[in-house]
Amino acid sequence: EIPEFKLHRRMKVSMKEIKKGTFEVVVTGLDVHEDAPYSFIKGILASGQGLSKVTEVEEEPFEFQLSAQAGSVAKLRLYFQGHYDEPYLDMEVPLKDGQIEVYNLKYKPGAAEWEVEKH
Repeated sequence: EIPEFKLHRRMKVSMKEIKKGTFEVVVTGLDVHEDAPYSFIKGILASGQGLSKVTEVEEEPFEFQLSAQAGSVAKLRLYFQGHYDEPYLDMEVPLKDGQIEVYNLKYKPGAAEWEVEKH
């Protein structure tokens, strides 16, 4: 049996509390095999606490500020280049000062669904 094709991607989310209740967040696409930058994200919609303000970022580097308390989550909607007709991906990232999280993203074109795994 031939295994199902999966598109593998990696991304890094860095966060820093620049003042109480405000986080600076940087999202970077990474090469699957090493920590070199890799461009596969086309844009991001991001929101912090209460979803009162949505920030749209369409250029790399994907840097933005969110109003949120430490321990809450950033809600991200990632848009991709679309070479494999990938739909957007909604995910939540816990906000912690000085934290860097790496995520493995796997897309199954046959099922049109994403898997997200924290590395």
